[in-house]
Amino acid sequence: MRIFNGIEFLMFLLTIGMFVEFLLKFIQKLVGTIFPEHLETLLNAAMSDVGKFIKIVVLVVLVLVIPELLKRLMKDKIINLLRSIHGTFVFRRFLKQYQPSASTGEEMISIAENHAISKFNYSVHYAVLDFSGNSIKLYIKVPHSAQAQKILKEYEVQIKEEISNLYPEYLISTFERKKHQLWLIGTKRK
Repeated sequence: MRIFNGIEFLMFLLTIGMFVEFLLKFIQKLVGTIFPEHLETLLNAAMSDVGKFIKIVVLVVLVLVIPELLKRLMKDKIINLLRSIHGTFVFRRFLKQYQPSASTGEEMISIAENHAISKFNYSVHYAVLDFSGNSIKLYIKVPHSAQAQKILKEYEVQIKEEISNLYPEYLISTFERKKHQLWLIGTKRK
């Protein structure tokens, strides 16, 4: 699951590329022969470049996904990969903090809180939950700002409790911090 965030970004690029390709085809059909010849040539070149971009992104995604799938097939189960993907999205949604609405008298405090919350949410966006074999691992990127780290520290107990409630078949350890990474590891009950 180390490739999860990279694949997520590549899928975003793929979606944008497909949208641009669709838009260019739509423009080509809509306008048809109204374009001068050199603009039509430019449009065809752009469509060709977007098509190549899409093919490269698909190729990179496949190069990243196939080894993960083979590893899961040989040493684990594919269902654990699907559980990891689903669990990651569920857990990111759980961790996301929403900014309080600012009242007129407390705008300066609200701005500082908003900055800390946005830094916290940025780090939480990279959280990954991984099921493999008989273990579960939660990776959370530790924010660099002290206020955002304080928010994360305040939620450690809730995070551990949420993991325990979502996956009661696992025994969850305490958090381990390694540089700017926070790990929560659990093992399957016998």
